[in-house]
Amino acid sequence: MKKIFSNIRTMAALLMAGAAFAACSSSDDIIENQQPANNGKQAYTLTINASKDGSTTRALDLVGSAVVASWETTDEIVVTKNGTQIGTLSPTNIEGLNATFTGTISGDADIDVDDVLTLTYHPVADFATQNGTLNGSATSAENFDMAVATLTISAITGNTITVSESQANFVNQTAVVVLSPYNSDWSESHSLNSLTVSVTMDIPEVGTVTEKIGPITVTGDQPHYFSLPSQSLLAEVLAAKYSVSASTFTTLLASATITFTGHQTDDDYDREYLTCSKTGYKFAAGKYYKLDNSNFSMTMLYKRAVADKDVYVSSSNTAWSNTVTYAVNSEIGWKVVGDYVFCGDKQLYVVDNSGPEPSEGWVKASDGHIPHGATYTLEDPAPVSLIVNPAVGQVIGDDGKNYADAAAATSAGATAVAMIVYVGSDNGEEAPYNHGLALALSDASTGCKWSTSSTKIHTYNTTSSSFESESGLYYNDATHDSDTYPAFKAAITYSPAAPTGCSAWFLASGYQWNKMIDACKNVLGTQNNYKDLRDGFSSVGGSNLQSYYYWSSTEKDSDNALDYYFGNGDCDPVHKLYDDVWVRACLAW
Repeated sequence: MKKIFSNIRTMAALLMAGAAFAACSSSDDIIENQQPANNGKQAYTLTINASKDGSTTRALDLVGSAVVASWETTDEIVVTKNGTQIGTLSPTNIEGLNATFTGTISGDADIDVDDVLTLTYHPVADFATQNGTLNGSATSAENFDMAVATLTISAITGNTITVSESQANFVNQTAVVVLSPYNSDWSESHSLNSLTVSVTMDIPEVGTVTEKIGPITVTGDQPHYFSLPSQSLLAEVLAAKYSVSASTFTTLLASATITFTGHQTDDDYDREYLTCSKTGYKFAAGKYYKLDNSNFSMTMLYKRAVADKDVYVSSSNTAWSNTVTYAVNSEIGWKVVGDYVFCGDKQLYVVDNSGPEPSEGWVKASDGHIPHGATYTLEDPAPVSLIVNPAVGQVIGDDGKNYADAAAATSAGATAVAMIVYVGSDNGEEAPYNHGLALALSDASTGCKWSTSSTKIHTYNTTSSSFESESGLYYNDATHDSDTYPAFKAAITYSPAAPTGCSAWFLASGYQWNKMIDACKNVLGTQNNYKDLRDGFSSVGGSNLQSYYYWSSTEKDSDNALDYYFGNGDCDPVHKLYDDVWVRACLAW
């Protein structure tokens, strides 16, 4: 086999560059038919007589359940010596299963008695260029059906070379596989546009490696036929690539994981068919393997574009009510982290959906599905909160963790940046920032306007001081981070930066100010009113709120917005152009 391999090094180079190799089946669930091989005899110019015996695998035809072979006028045999090509042989006469091949040996080679000549049928096999047909074209399986014979020169008389062997016995290096992909319930067959064959194994001192053939462009209807390297040939190629013995690879291939992945594109859908994996690359040289629903099934997945990558779901239906659990997509990167669904390292966000359900929001693990007909974006994962057992009056450090006070944060190597002033899910914000509220330890502004114009800009306008729920974080955007909205900009750009696991800084709504004031009563002090929040910061290392006016993000009408006066606890409308109202930035977590 060492000499045989020297003549397939060109093929090995192609495989190493990415054409690669693999297949999928196990010996206890396949149908095998032994293939006949070629015999022959050669003389000079060089002339050989090739005849069929029980292992020939030349031009292929399907007869019943077996693949049978015969020689064709387009066949060519390459002659090499020590890995160097020295000539080619072409058929001069074909009579049924017998053929005579003749060619001229190159004058550049030194030809001597006892030289071993290697004869190869289809010596270069870039298996990825097959088209899935058995015969009829240059890229059919029959033209990848590699076979090798060796002859020894016994005498050279004039222009005549005499060989020791009476005939050339061609030994197959490949197997023929026919694939008939059906649903597991035999309900539908799938005509594929391409196919990828992969083999995954653990190579000593290298690690887990997956080698592939494909994607192979498929033409015509199923079944699909492919010539694939035999286990012995594949072991030789891998041995050269990874500098590990062929015998080691023979053992590894016997337990490798083999997978076929089919793909189909038509006018309506872009589909992916994934098979179950099988154990063992056991394709033997010169044999025919039939894979159908008795030992092989495919699951249909439909491609959906998600931001910068494609993902697949198991139904084409566009209605939300016909959803797909993301668990079946584990092969393509779906995973659950906490309460949410991720694809790879990005969190999945539904931007638009044609179904009847809400069209925006994170895909939650509790939903158990993703909507079809939706536009998705992949966003950086929502920060995981590091706050544990929170309580009003604790501080949040710049490391995102909560501490008893600023001194405790400093001892842990952190700097306190905010004080927790509300714990609970009714904080006006959506997940993942719906666990509480915190206020900065110092003011963001000691006097500024709410906006520079008297124009109504928010959907929500309060009609009384008993506010409906309203998010302040909602207004942390490019529109409000501008000189047109000084109070919002002061909160949004407050320094230091918002801690890990918390929202960005924002201007609290009137609803949120009420929540914070009520949560701090008789907790940060004993006044049972707004003063407990106002005067509660100094005890943990912060600066107390002033007995003065502080903006909220809530509008009263086109001219006025709501502020809180911490001199008497009133919440009153103030003209948006009034520039003597302070700002204290807020966080949600």
